[in-house]
Amino acid sequence: MGVATKKPASNGTVEQAEDAASILDVPDIRTLEIPQLDLREITLTLKGISPLIVHRWSEKAIKELEGSQTGKAKEQKAPKNPEQEWKDACYVIPGREDDEDWQPGKYCLPASAFKHAFLYGVGQLDDVKGMPKTKATGYFFPTRDPVLMFESVELRRDIGRNPTQMIYRPQFNNWSVELEATFNARSITVEQICSLVDMGGFAGGIGEWRPSAPKNKSGSYGRFRVTEVR
Repeated sequence: MGVATKKPASNGTVEQAEDAASILDVPDIRTLEIPQLDLREITLTLKGISPLIVHRWSEKAIKELEGSQTGKAKEQKAPKNPEQEWKDACYVIPGREDDEDWQPGKYCLPASAFKHAFLYGVGQLDDVKGMPKTKATGYFFPTRDPVLMFESVELRRDIGRNPTQMIYRPQFNNWSVELEATFNARSITVEQICSLVDMGGFAGGIGEWRPSAPKNKSGSYGRFRVTEVR
């Protein structure tokens, strides 16, 4: 008569995981080869093909918004100062606040605006299913706010709605930037980046009154093309 033997209790070891995977016919993810990141740097020269209107939120406007949302008493609005509002609407490079106004080299643009233009280019690929916008957000990352170069500036006076008021902001003509970025070469190629940024700049643009602006604030300003890549 044979003697029954008792199998040792499982203690959650590797053997147990392998047995469960074989029974359920589930692949063991530990055998998957996950590709390593292949990070590379790229610099794109972007040339404006339509004037660029810039309108940065001033510190005064931000404080007023915070006050309205935190229940602080509203302060009486001071008369508008067009000269100051034009200056406050610009993105000034840190450390160059005292440089002469309206000269190339003093101002920059937010890198996030070009990331949005890149994603807008991705959104134009309705017939291409292999590059979903949700994944494309992790393909291309501008690394710093690019310096804004331009030939001339117009100080605009526009009429805003809700409420009706005068809006003072600068318009930069014949503008360009050198956009530095990092990308994962295992996910996207240099040629694809150039095409998507070019498409996003042509069809969507950046800044105020750009084609991709929401609702009734769109126009044809802030459009650009890729002219060089390094």
